[in-house]
Amino acid sequence: MHLVPLSVVAEIAKVMHAGNQTHPNRVPDDWKTMPDFRNRLFSAALRHLAESQYGAAADPETGLSHISHALPNLAMLVWHEQNPQQRGAQCEDA
Repeated sequence: MHLVPLSVVAEIAKVMHAGNQTHPNRVPDDWKTMPDFRNRLFSAALRHLAESQYGAAADPETGLSHISHALPNLAMLVWHEQNPQQRGAQCEDA
């Protein structure tokens, strides 16, 4: 674990916290049972990476970098890969 920069872990937490603040009706772990999770998370990560690639420094909604916004989406995809038994039936790709 010492190889993972804690500042990056903190960025993931900031983005996820900002998402919960922006969407107050959201349950904090609702991404674990999100329908069509694979397409939605890949699309969100790629959208933020593309914004960064094309020169947008920060997400206008949160002020955090687009690279920082891509990280939680990728982390959630990894979680889904590692925990298929904890996904609900509604998570399966259509």
